[in-house]
Amino acid sequence: MVKSFTLKILKPTLNKNLLQILFFTTIFTLLSSKIVAQFNTTCQYIVTGPASGTTLETGGTSVVLADDQLSGAIPIGFNFQFYGNTYSNIYISSNGYLSFDPLAGSGCCSGQLLPSTGLPNNLIAGFWEDLNPSAGGTITYLTNGTAPNRRFIVYFNAVQHYPSGTPVSFEIKLFENSNVISILNISCPSDGGINTQGIENIDGTIAHVPSGRNAANFSSTNETVTFTPIDNTAPVITCPSNITVNPTAGSCTAVVSYAPTVTDNCSVARTSVVAGLASGSSFPIGTTNITLRARDDGSAGVFSNGAGGTFTFNEGDNAQTIALKACESFYGTGNCSIGSCGLFTYYYRTGQLSCNCAKTPGQFEWVYSNTGYTDVGQDYGGTSAALPATVPFCRVKGEASCSVPNTWLLADNNIGGNQSTCSFSVTVNPLSAPTSVTASPSTTCAGSTVQLNATSAGNTISWYTVPSGGTSIGTSASGANFAVTPSATTTYYAETQTLGPSSTLTYNYTGSLQTFTVPSGVTSISIDARGAQGGGSSGGTAGGLGARMTGTYTVTPGQVLNIVVGRKGQLQIGGNAQNSSGG
Repeated sequence: MVKSFTLKILKPTLNKNLLQILFFTTIFTLLSSKIVAQFNTTCQYIVTGPASGTTLETGGTSVVLADDQLSGAIPIGFNFQFYGNTYSNIYISSNGYLSFDPLAGSGCCSGQLLPSTGLPNNLIAGFWEDLNPSAGGTITYLTNGTAPNRRFIVYFNAVQHYPSGTPVSFEIKLFENSNVISILNISCPSDGGINTQGIENIDGTIAHVPSGRNAANFSSTNETVTFTPIDNTAPVITCPSNITVNPTAGSCTAVVSYAPTVTDNCSVARTSVVAGLASGSSFPIGTTNITLRARDDGSAGVFSNGAGGTFTFNEGDNAQTIALKACESFYGTGNCSIGSCGLFTYYYRTGQLSCNCAKTPGQFEWVYSNTGYTDVGQDYGGTSAALPATVPFCRVKGEASCSVPNTWLLADNNIGGNQSTCSFSVTVNPLSAPTSVTASPSTTCAGSTVQLNATSAGNTISWYTVPSGGTSIGTSASGANFAVTPSATTTYYAETQTLGPSSTLTYNYTGSLQTFTVPSGVTSISIDARGAQGGGSSGGTAGGLGARMTGTYTVTPGQVLNIVVGRKGQLQIGGNAQNSSGG
């Protein structure tokens, strides 16, 4: 009879290759993912120009507007950020401006002084004055290019002033990803009225306009004015709470997706994994620590170089590359060299070394490594400013002598500071041990059938007759019966076993029928069956080798396969080896 049942947790023994079964499983995603971005309204712009020349793009869809009319919603074709807010539609005023506000109104009948809290707001003024497209000229819009570098274009072509009839032609371009705005003044003569060119935020409290073009009488021909968003504020990233999951059924891993929340004031912050595994990866059993970073994307944001200019850098650029781009943005491509001063290494204008005071007051250099220093400004006689190691920054020389206090001043903008990090963990629980190990009936006569049963959700149960090691007598699905026919009092042991992709099980000779229950998710098995060697003779003749057959078979989860493994033939006394075959 069967007198007891003992729990057993071990790894399967796979050192003998008589019968191998190969499993193919499917791993399922446990969580869904979505990156969430939010924006505020503190973004600022740098106004460049007017610069000579225009690059005109024409064609597209016509917009028919009467005098003093605002169009309906027009799709931009991509998401565009303007003063920290994101828009997908825009509205065209017949009087020469675009607005993201459907209630902006027509803006009759002259250019307004910006900023102004009165309507219209949230606008881009190309050549805002009293224009009348119904009297002559056309207005078209077009989305051109391919993502992520598309352009949305609105073209006022020979639209007439009211009442003079003088035609005006200009084009406004919105650039995807960089969020740059360009106004191309093709032919914008004044007719004596008040014109405005510039941009204004959502509530009319902030505006950026080129000099002499704010509610003024001006003319412009073949010139381009550019408005570039500048981001000196680090984004804020919030990681999800620590995640704990169970392994995927039939696997020693779990596929986990996660989504941080990122907020930024102006540009699109790019999220990257600093440590740990990316969202959607297969996480192993145990705890994986993850650190995420949000950084203003150089392709979607422009940074001050601390010296009155701007530059861009991309996620993944190292500090040295960032410093070089910053330096060249001020001195020009090819005009920067790498130098050192003590433990400092930096980029500087070719031919002008800072440590020997060759620079003149007002010149700048971009340091990209301050390892060994915690008080950078003071080390150079400047204003004290503690910075962490490897953070690039900009210095300006303020006085002629290097020994005079405050000679080297750290620029206000910390070039590498537009980033932030957060951390959390993903824990994949270990396999659950079998529970509710039972035999039915628990007492029986020799040779009678007993049904064994154990539970370990999502896993396979392997059955043994020894407490550790040994050979499995068969497997069953969690909660399924496993039939045995003991001939004497026997202790049976249940083991939790997970079968992942390309897992193998080996079955050896036991003298009795063995079974295998196809796990959940397994639809195909590969079998490698190797026949045992025949027995030898007392005369020293070796037995013949067994045959080997392999094949792949389609199976169904829960299907029970019966497995019989033969043994090696016995030694024959006084006979031939050929009379003692293996199994």
